[in-house]
Amino acid sequence: MLIYRIITIPCIYKTHIHYKDYVFEMTINSNTTHNNINTNNIMYTIRIGGNKFKECVNITILGLNNNKATIPHIKIEPECGYNKLLPTGFGTKLVEISLNIIKMFFHNLQIFTFDDASQIECETLKNTELPRKLKKPLNLPSLYIALYGKTWYEQKFKAKILDDNKYKEYKEKVKVLYTIVNLQFYDFLKLADLHETSPQAIKLRSYYEKAYNNMSWIDMFQSIPKKEHCEIFWNWLSGFIERFIGFNVQEYKWYIDINDIPDMIDDIKIIKLHCGGNRKTLKKKYSKNKKTMKKRIYND
Repeated sequence: MLIYRIITIPCIYKTHIHYKDYVFEMTINSNTTHNNINTNNIMYTIRIGGNKFKECVNITILGLNNNKATIPHIKIEPECGYNKLLPTGFGTKLVEISLNIIKMFFHNLQIFTFDDASQIECETLKNTELPRKLKKPLNLPSLYIALYGKTWYEQKFKAKILDDNKYKEYKEKVKVLYTIVNLQFYDFLKLADLHETSPQAIKLRSYYEKAYNNMSWIDMFQSIPKKEHCEIFWNWLSGFIERFIGFNVQEYKWYIDINDIPDMIDDIKIIKLHCGGNRKTLKKKYSKNKKTMKKRIYND
């Protein structure tokens, strides 16, 4: 396992990261307002992205030895790749790469905390200016809860609500989605705040009637083809899920346990590290067969 150590002085470190045939740019901004500089009062802000769009994943850590990091921002765009555009669906992999990189530098980390405000774009004609503002956003936590009984971050990274009691409450309440659809369609529309003549209600009716007294809510939502998700779910699903299960997952802080992140360290190469344009060193520690080799890597 490769372990990297960064220099503990206020500075902006720059590096390029290789994962297979993808390249990303990373900056580590280390800063402090304290006159007495030590590893516990330096704020590290890590940004990972591409050439045109540099802030795809943003992570902050107070202190080199902290066991908790915060993810204030994730915005995945095709331009997050430095050497080429990222394909559709690469967002999960980029988050995995980013969290693995943080593990390599901050060795005491145990959890990454975040607020789940994730959305997907339902407008086919997207904005071209970066970062792209969503024209027709669909709430991603609600979509995944409706389809799988868990959020996207739960599905991909086994994320949990930081308050353990609230997480248990949420998991108990979400079980209602596994019960049989037994509301009359017009009662459902009222709960969903949909008018019966709305395009979503008209499109949804045939799926609902097949599910009524026959399928669970999750099975009913899963019966709707993915290509129709935006057309049917946009503008009402998040409110329905919150009212139906009696819980709003976006009111609470979430976390990802570092042990639940797929280990990709052997597939990641850090090419060079600069501090403010000056020549700096990075210590690289490699342990294998109970032998430790130390090598100083110089970066131009």
